[in-house]
This record gives sequence, C-alpha cells and structure tokens, in this order.
Amino acid sequence: MINVNGFSHDALEAMRIEKSQPLTITYSKDDNGVEKFKEELSTNTYCPALTLRLESKEVPFEVCLNVGRRISQALMHNSYLTILDMSNNKIGYEVVSELANSLRTNSSLTVLDLSNNDIDDRCAYSLSDSLMHNMSLTTLHLDNNDINDIGASSFVEVLENHNDVLTVLTMKRNQGISDEVLDRIAKATKHGRSPLGAAGIGASASSYLALARLNCLWK
Repeated sequence: MINVNGFSHDALEAMRIEKSQPLTITYSKDDNGVEKFKEELSTNTYCPALTLRLESKEVPFEVCLNVGRRISQALMHNSYLTILDMSNNKIGYEVVSELANSLRTNSSLTVLDLSNNDIDDRCAYSLSDSLMHNMSLTTLHLDNNDINDIGASSFVEVLENHNDVLTVLTMKRNQGISDEVLDRIAKATKHGRSPLGAAGIGASASSYLALARLNCLWK
C-alpha cells in the first residue's frame, strides 16, 4: 500500500504506475492539487483502491467538502477503482449527494466505506436511490452515522425489488434505527446477517479484507 500526504505530484505519480498498489491519501491543510487529482482519477486505469483521510482538525470544513466532491465527481467517469474508503471524514450531505449521483453510472466500484461521516436520512435516501441504478457495489458501510428509521427503510424497498447485488450493508452505531427496520434490511440483503454486525463481519472489516487480497498481488 502506498501512503501519500496531500494531492501532491507524488500522489499523481503513484496512480500512474502500472499495476499500482492501493493508495492512501492523508490530508492536512489545503486542497492544492485536488483538481489535477480529480482529472487523473477520472481516467485512471491503474489504481485499484483509494483511501481518503481528512479527519485532521487542521483541515477546514470547506476543504473537506471540496476534496470530497471532486473525488465523487471523478467516480462518474472512472472505470477501474474497485474500493473507496472515505470513512471518518465528516463529509455530510453535500458530498454524499454528489457521490450518490456518480454511483448511478459507475460500474467498477464494489466496496464503499462511508462510516462516521455525519450521514443522515437525506444522505441515506440519496444512496438507496442510487442503488436502483448501480449494479456493481456489493459492500456498503454506513456505521456510526445519524441515520434513523426513515433513512434506513429506504434501503429495504430497493434491496427487495430492484437490487440483488449489494450483499453487505452495515449500520452499526446508528442510534435512531429500530431493531425492526434492521431485521428487514438483514432479510433484504443476501448475506443474512444483521446490519449491526453482531453476527458477521464488523465495520470496515470486509473493506480491509478486500484490500488485503489486493496487497497480496504486490508481494
């Protein structure tokens, strides 16, 4: 795995290496270079997995929004990235709505982690609506957010009637979701485990397992 600080020249070069390893970007203070990174990600056919870390208190909220939106917009055109980890970035509705829009047309992403991102019912509805069109995403982590029954229920109808591809949906530590709704989601997904994760793979674990399998290719 390659770790880079910011959207520097090193980040661009790391994505351009044939058979590139999974890339982790840790962000610090500003969004310099993010537009060029978006352009590269839009057409990149080497980088299989991307982790974005904006959780530093030094990162202004406006920078988090701009970076998150640019990455989300790039997914509309990218056809190679399979794993995207944007957990712990506090990106909220503005970024998630852009991401949901890109998921409608993206056909490569299989694992998406949006845990701990201030995601509410509006975000949940946008994401569930995108699953009516997306037929590649198999794993979605929405743990430790602000989703209630209304937002969680929006996934049930989609999973029961429109999408049979998503098989892992975790919603641990969303205090507003009742056991009844969680049970309905568990039945709607094919893996048959509670979205609370008590009986199966925990939050982000399937993402890390997928990354581990990718890393084996580079040993």
